[in-house]
Amino acid sequence: MTDPYRLAPAPAPARPAEPAVRHRLLRVVLWVTLVPATAINVAGSVTGHSVFTFAAGALATCCAAGLVVSHVTGRAGRKR
Repeated sequence: MTDPYRLAPAPAPARPAEPAVRHRLLRVVLWVTLVPATAINVAGSVTGHSVFTFAAGALATCCAAGLVVSHVTGRAGRKR
């Protein structure tokens, strides 16, 4: 028979926040990719290389969108 007045030991803490580390790494990779892509986009616009400008602009846009999504999902996770 169990004792209803006995305090149960505290549950073991969950594993460290692995998703937070993953999100932080993702943000670092996105920023490291965004900065050169933006620089290449600007340089391509100045020199007139349309292929490089389009590719770098598309990459910069994807990185910026990824950073916005990462920020919004991280913010929603902190509110819980």
